[in-house]
Amino acid sequence: MVTATNERGGYLTRLSDGKHVWTADVPRDRDGTDAGPTPTDLLLSAYAACINITARMLLDEGNYPYKKVETRVELERTAEGKARFYFHTDIEGDISESDKAALLKRVERCPVCKLLAAEKEFLPLE
Repeated sequence: MVTATNERGGYLTRLSDGKHVWTADVPRDRDGTDAGPTPTDLLLSAYAACINITARMLLDEGNYPYKKVETRVELERTAEGKARFYFHTDIEGDISESDKAALLKRVERCPVCKLLAAEKEFLPLE
C-alpha cells in the first residue's frame, strides 16, 4: 500500500510505502512548487523501471555480460481518449543482435506492462 499526504505549500505530496518516502508535485504553472515529479511522471517511472529491471534479470539469467541498460518511455494521449505507452531499451554489452531482439520482445511482458494492459477497476479502500 502507498499513502499520499499533503505537504505545506502548493501541491507537494509526500508518498510512503511504509519503508521508503518520496514526493510528487505539479509544475509552478499549475500552482505547484515543482519539487518532485508529477503523478504522470511517477507512473512512467514505474513503467521504465520495470522494463529496465526485467531486461537486466533476463540478461543475468542468460549470463550475458552487459555494461549498461537504458530504457526510455513516453506517453501519448490521443484525441480519442486513449493512452499510448512507448518504450525503447538500449543494451550495451556482448550480446548478439538476434539474442538482444528476443530478450527485448520478452520485456514487453514485464509486470507493470501487464498491469497497464489489464482491464481495470477503481474501488474505495475500506
